[in-house]
Amino acid sequence: MKFAPLFAAAAGSLAVAPLCPALTETILLDQGAPATALVPNSAADAADGSGLAWQHPNFDDGAWLTGTTGIGYETSGSNYAPLLGLNVAAMRNFRSSAYARIEFDAPADLSAFRSLTLRMKFDDGYAAWLNGTPVARSQAPAFDQLTWNEPSTGDHPDSAAEQFEDADITAHLPALRPGRNVLAIQILNGTIDSSDALALPQLVATDVAPPVFPDLRLEPFASGFPQLVDIQNAGDGSGRLFVLEQSGIIRVLDGGITQTFLNISGRVQSGGERGLLGLAFPPSFPDGGKDHFYVYYTTNAAGRGGDTVVSRFQLGGDGLGDPDSEEEILTADQPYQNHNGGQIRFGPDGFLYIGLGDGGDRDDPANRAQNPQSLLGKMLRLDPESGAATYSIPPGNPW
Repeated sequence: MKFAPLFAAAAGSLAVAPLCPALTETILLDQGAPATALVPNSAADAADGSGLAWQHPNFDDGAWLTGTTGIGYETSGSNYAPLLGLNVAAMRNFRSSAYARIEFDAPADLSAFRSLTLRMKFDDGYAAWLNGTPVARSQAPAFDQLTWNEPSTGDHPDSAAEQFEDADITAHLPALRPGRNVLAIQILNGTIDSSDALALPQLVATDVAPPVFPDLRLEPFASGFPQLVDIQNAGDGSGRLFVLEQSGIIRVLDGGITQTFLNISGRVQSGGERGLLGLAFPPSFPDGGKDHFYVYYTTNAAGRGGDTVVSRFQLGGDGLGDPDSEEEILTADQPYQNHNGGQIRFGPDGFLYIGLGDGGDRDDPANRAQNPQSLLGKMLRLDPESGAATYSIPPGNPW
């Protein structure tokens, strides 16, 4: 037997359009930006003398600690040290929360911005405001439930904390202002004795809007198919759907009417990973003499029970499959009841591709997939439409 890659490359060149338009990124706030921070003593620290909340752009933070982002501390030997520019180690064994404010400038013309993303490296949680507007949170309760000394709602492992996590805050683009802006962050630790903390933000605007995905929902289309294993379209323009039941029955759905297309349940061994598993229609079905189709099933025949059979069936005069027209084109011994494959498809090259599985058991104990002399664990490429009694081997199969 010879095998080949799944689908042969088509001749000629192929022009591929880009999946999305080119975008221009504007980093509004980056690592190393000037920042201020506070470890609050009480709830009173959440507002200044004029009553402005600490998240407000005009809040007076003149008495706060100063430095650069990221904000946090490290005592556990994690890799945060290179990321830190403002130390808030005073929160350890004292508070679960610390506050940070980062001022940044936006251009005078914001009309080109179509998306806004807050990228955060953090440990353990955070809540963020843009010019006083709540915009993003992670491992944190809802904004209306945040307290002045809130702990995080979960742990964020160090390995994850060192990677940016993106929050799409495009919905809050109107909160961005020309000129001076403030990003306020409440840093949340899981416990007051946490060995480290981190908040390192990056704010990025682009001139391309994020994709809008449709509101998908599932609706019943058809029912009454026990042990359904596959649904196929014949590609004949009829819109019919062919539904495979593992027991050995193929139903056809046509304009809301369901009828039996083929019933070979008497010759199928069904259960577990065995049964009627695959269906394929040749190109140009049912025209040009292509009034037949192929099925993949597990046989219950005496002496061959459990083996895989790939057979050709003809259409009867009523346009349905004729169970008495079976021509076996390939059989394969399956040593175990699992990993028995089942998919068959005609590729764009007109050849039939068959996946037999590796035959089981766990971990392919006989290494059949690595054995070129075994059909198991391979993708077979055959030409059952060549006029040969069973099939011919396409040119180019390497084995």
